[in-house]
Amino acid sequence: MASRDQPFGIATNGVWPYYSAAFCIPTCEFSGITTESGRMILRFLQPVLHLLKVFSKDNSPQQLASGLSMGTMIGLIPKGNLIALLLTIVLFAFRFNLGTGLLSIFLVSMFAFRLDPIMHGFGERILHLDSIYLNFAAWHKLPIVPWLSLDNTVVVGGLALGLAVWFPIYHLSTPLFDRYFPPVQTRLEKLLRKKKAKHASGESAEANSATVQGAQA
Repeated sequence: MASRDQPFGIATNGVWPYYSAAFCIPTCEFSGITTESGRMILRFLQPVLHLLKVFSKDNSPQQLASGLSMGTMIGLIPKGNLIALLLTIVLFAFRFNLGTGLLSIFLVSMFAFRLDPIMHGFGERILHLDSIYLNFAAWHKLPIVPWLSLDNTVVVGGLALGLAVWFPIYHLSTPLFDRYFPPVQTRLEKLLRKKKAKHASGESAEANSATVQGAQA
């Protein structure tokens, strides 16, 4: 059985877990925060603000659901091959919601190794079909194609399982996002605005107090 960490169909006796997720959170600065304590507090809020920003872009129910479906499919496929890379490029290039996409990649990748025996069975059956086997064998001689890992049963099975669950996840999650995401987003935005305004006003009061004390001295 091919394992997730050996993407070229090398047979192994066991299935090894594969964890893969990378989030790049840019840095930003807030105006009006002058003391170290205020900057430290807002530094903890920055990841939440950026995550909220990622969710708020392309945030129609359909885009949220399609991001969830695409992220689930990418999460099921072992990493280290061109199929996972190309699907990730598609996620970023088209108008999928990156928040649901990246979050589902992270969560599904953490637990997808438990489905490796199932995906291995799917991939083995698919690759044993004569027409598919002959085509894949011919394609495998072409440049770059071996990096697709189409001879890996777990990769092929993960891709097949991801395609199979894509539309069910999309159709089931669209009404849920339509009903529950807008109020959650509104509450988070209000909470973060209040916290930012509270710290900004506190820093302003401290600055005014320091100015008065300096003038009296």
